[in-house]
Amino acid sequence: MKEGEAIVFVIDDDDSIRQALRSLIRSVGLKVETTRLKEGYLRKNGVPYSENTVVTEYFDRHDETDGTNWFTVTTIVHDLKYLAQDFITSTHFKKEADASKWFPSPCKAK
Repeated sequence: MKEGEAIVFVIDDDDSIRQALRSLIRSVGLKVETTRLKEGYLRKNGVPYSENTVVTEYFDRHDETDGTNWFTVTTIVHDLKYLAQDFITSTHFKKEADASKWFPSPCKAK
C-alpha cells in the first residue's frame, strides 16, 4: 500500500449492503476490489467466472485544461480458472453542461 492510501474492508452477509457500501466508496474516487463473487458470467452472453474471481475497479475524475470534466471507470477481472489473462474494460463519461441529453428510463433485463 502506498502512502496516503487506505484500505476499506466491507464484510457483510447481505449482498445489498455490500453493493450499497461499494457504490458509496467508489463514488469518492477510490479503488474498489470485489471478491467472493457467486459463480456466474462476465456479461449476459459472455464467458463464465469462478468463485475465486477478483474484480478491481478504478474510478477516476479528470479535468481538462478547457474545463471539460471526465469520469473514467476501469474494470479488471482476474480469474485463473476461466481467463488466460485479465479481462479489462474502460468506460469514459463526459459531463455535459446541462441535462438536455439526459433521458433516463428503467432497465429492462430479458
